[in-house]
Amino acid sequence: NAIFGTTTSKAHTPTGDLITTICLDDFHTLDRTGRADTGISALDVRANNFALMADQLKALKQGRAIKKPIYNHDTGAIDPVETIHPNHIIIVE
Repeated sequence: NAIFGTTTSKAHTPTGDLITTICLDDFHTLDRTGRADTGISALDVRANNFALMADQLKALKQGRAIKKPIYNHDTGAIDPVETIHPNHIIIVE
């Protein structure tokens, strides 16, 4: 897998020599079961930790590594965090 001539990692968050792509779904606060139980959609602001997202993007911009949560689309669960290091380009989608 190559992005702009760089090799990407096999971790949850695609990271290469130049680019890291962060998925906003990783900032869900409710897993699939929690959303079903509460009736809260993943699009609802209550189901997302926007404050953490903003803090972590700021930290990356300042050159600091973060411990980013992972939302697992296969299982619908929230997996253990992963360490993301600053990169030249951060894509947030």
